[in-house]
Amino acid sequence: MNNEVKKNAKSKTIITIMLFFGITSLGLYYMYSKYNDKSKVDENGSAISGYILEDGAEPGLTDDEIRALLQRQVDESTISFSVSSDPIFKGKKAFIVMANPRYNAYDIDYVITVDGKEIIRTAKISPNQYIEEVELKEALPKGTYNGEALVTGYNRETGEKVGETIVEITINAQ
Repeated sequence: MNNEVKKNAKSKTIITIMLFFGITSLGLYYMYSKYNDKSKVDENGSAISGYILEDGAEPGLTDDEIRALLQRQVDESTISFSVSSDPIFKGKKAFIVMANPRYNAYDIDYVITVDGKEIIRTAKISPNQYIEEVELKEALPKGTYNGEALVTGYNRETGEKVGETIVEITINAQ
């Protein structure tokens, strides 16, 4: 029986040692994996990590900051402009306001036509700029004309056209 107790004790010792090495190995593997994940860097040099994508504004923003972010998104999704709907032409001078509001995200230009004939073409106008008076190449005969103002928006960085619209105007030539 003494031999059996010794075998049992020996077995318990071996099992305890194996458990100790197994747990130690798992701990070392965990530590190695955790350290290795933090030291990995992807091709562009940024650390690789997991993340949870959430909807909404980033946490910690005030209501005013959230409103400003939302307004900027709206401003960037629309082209804003202002043009006189009933300009007055006196001889070769056209009194017509063509503006790019300060809150617009795009450069714009205007092309004014009467009966399909171009009478005014502006250069690109940056936000917070306007034109009030234009010198015409030739005077329109006196009368009232239906015209169109083609307004085109351009990306400020690339110069790429982002959209356009046509506004009907009534020109009074005096």
